[in-house]
Amino acid sequence: MTLFMGTASAVAAADPEPTVSVDVSGPYSMNMGNELTLYTTVTITDLPSEWYDVYSDPDQYVMATGGFQWDLSGDGVYDNTELDVIDIRLNESTVTLIMESEIKTGYFANHETGVYDIEVLAIVSIEGGLDGENEGSLIMFETGEMYDATTIEVINPIIADAGGPYSGMTGSPVAFDGSGSRDTRELTPASIGINMVPVSEYGIRSHEWDFDGDGEYDDARGANALYVFTEPGTYKVSLKVTSWDGIVDIDNATVEIGAANPLVIDIGGPYSGIAGNPVTLDATGSHDTRQFLHPESASIFMIAKASPVIGIEYYLWDLNNDGTYDDAQGSVVQHTFATTGSHQVGLKIISYDGFEKTDCTTVEIKGSSSNEVPEFPTIALPIAAIIGLAFVMQRRKD
Repeated sequence: MTLFMGTASAVAAADPEPTVSVDVSGPYSMNMGNELTLYTTVTITDLPSEWYDVYSDPDQYVMATGGFQWDLSGDGVYDNTELDVIDIRLNESTVTLIMESEIKTGYFANHETGVYDIEVLAIVSIEGGLDGENEGSLIMFETGEMYDATTIEVINPIIADAGGPYSGMTGSPVAFDGSGSRDTRELTPASIGINMVPVSEYGIRSHEWDFDGDGEYDDARGANALYVFTEPGTYKVSLKVTSWDGIVDIDNATVEIGAANPLVIDIGGPYSGIAGNPVTLDATGSHDTRQFLHPESASIFMIAKASPVIGIEYYLWDLNNDGTYDDAQGSVVQHTFATTGSHQVGLKIISYDGFEKTDCTTVEIKGSSSNEVPEFPTIALPIAAIIGLAFVMQRRKD
């Protein structure tokens, strides 16, 4: 609020010394995209008895004029508006005159969020006297130039919320959730359509993601999205949300990507077999854990663009324990061991995107039936038969 001591000239009375103040109100705040109404009030207090006589005499007239000039851009250029007298107060022998102006402007509708300085210039002129008669009693008062300043804060009603922080592993989809984004403006009953569907310009129209840090929000769309990072590290991801009336807000989040191995290896075993006969080795229990994710929330757009091929590409076997996985390929293989004893076999699996894992087990190999000593029941029966036959023949000789 600025105070200004006015000067007055009078033909029929001593010069009054009223006090003048201008108040631009504020500070103001507004949502982006909206218009703003600015108010200014000029108060002239303690106009002396000459003015009291003018205001209290119905035969006298008073003409009060004035104007406000707004500088909204800070460039020293002012826009004119009119002043209206809204209140006159007679206090015994003095007069208080209140004048007010309002201006509705869309100047800040497209401004970025922030606080802006504005200034107003006000000039008021008052003339009073007899109604067209006795011109010698005419008195006048002018305020001169008066200034006041305030601020306007432009607020973004759209709040983007990228969620996070996130974590994941290379080659595995990371789920991002931007559903916390919102339009802070409340929907009025008039802006609600059939089945409670908004028909106003309020609300979030789109969610767009930038995962690769190129500044383009073209990596995924939707409040929920999946993305696959192929290298470990810390990444910044950005979400841009846009309202139905075109207001934009952006939020960032971080994601920590580690190089964890997504493969699970299952070589089976331990196995057993007979020398010279094939032994079946089964590693079908091995799998890539990423194949068991169900990304219902991921957009088709994102999967087509970002997801590499996942799964196990190679099953490589080391069947002679030489440390080289070059003896067989496939999730199920057969191998014949020529010697008896315990044999160690190894398996290496490799995913399509280069993850590896190894495991080993044992195969117990026994000798063939022709080289083995028969168990007791097998050898006992023929011997008993031979002994019995010999006993019968000996009886015949006797």
